[in-house]
Amino acid sequence: MLGLPSLPVLMFTVPLFVLFTSLGLNDTLRGVTVVYVGLSVAAPTWMVSSAIDAVPVELREAAWLDGCSVLGGFARVVLSSARPGLLSAAVHVFLLTWNDSWIALAFLRSQQSYTIGRALAGPGSSAVVALVALLPVLVVFGLLNRWFSVGGIGGALTGR
Repeated sequence: MLGLPSLPVLMFTVPLFVLFTSLGLNDTLRGVTVVYVGLSVAAPTWMVSSAIDAVPVELREAAWLDGCSVLGGFARVVLSSARPGLLSAAVHVFLLTWNDSWIALAFLRSQQSYTIGRALAGPGSSAVVALVALLPVLVVFGLLNRWFSVGGIGGALTGR
């Protein structure tokens, strides 16, 4: 699973094109979404598992002693402590799919199904379109910036 992103996307294009033609997924956003999900699941899975593993078991146990259920302790303690790692994975996937133009160029033909990367690669794109394409990225970073913290659980346990 971790080796898949290290292979060039160009290597998957022709087999996926043949498969999507037989399944009727060519020139659809559904088909492009399948490719994006398949290619971008490995690194974020690793990032999220590392963020969750970084939360000490003692914090979960303390939540259980305070009356939380297993699921409640996970939601209140682990997910809130791992929030910067979860957000990093989300931003990674967002930028990976937002900036990609090759997959959309290979699988999307009609203009009504173009992604922003495909529209920028097409004829008639301008600097204004590129600036408009930059706005959602700035909005995402602006909204998520306050949720990133450094050393969120560093002093949570005494004696370490």
